[in-house]
Amino acid sequence: MNELRYSPRVLLLDGLRSIVGVAAAGLPLALAGPPPWLAALLSVVLALFLVHLGVTLARGRRCYLLGEDALRVTPSGTTIDWERLDALHLDYFSTRRDGRAGWMQLRLRAGDARVRVDSGLAGFDELLTRAVRAARRRRLEFSAATSANLALVVDEPGARS
Repeated sequence: MNELRYSPRVLLLDGLRSIVGVAAAGLPLALAGPPPWLAALLSVVLALFLVHLGVTLARGRRCYLLGEDALRVTPSGTTIDWERLDALHLDYFSTRRDGRAGWMQLRLRAGDARVRVDSGLAGFDELLTRAVRAARRRRLEFSAATSANLALVVDEPGARS
């Protein structure tokens, strides 16, 4: 069983972005006494960055245990049993117009269990390969977008179904 976690570098960068956002929105609120419309806008921005910080902290605590029979997430206890996998979606989010930079997000579902990870996870490629193999064994159909995204990253014969 392999332990997969988000790298400290990814978590640190996300945490720093959150802290900068909290400071950029929170300091004017605390120090400047902006007009009500601006205070409302800054409050929304502040809330979004606080949520992002919480998500980043939660990702830092999570461990993905990748096994032959299942993917287990701790501490939540969520388990994706490969023999019960009923959905696999792979999304690509570009950060450049030419599409050459960005990240991927893998969404898995097995019954009521759902797991979502992004390509910042150390071992993402291994997890994706295992999930695609399970999906193919289960004869799951992929959306056109998932198929196109798999064609970019999975080096497995027939993975592009």
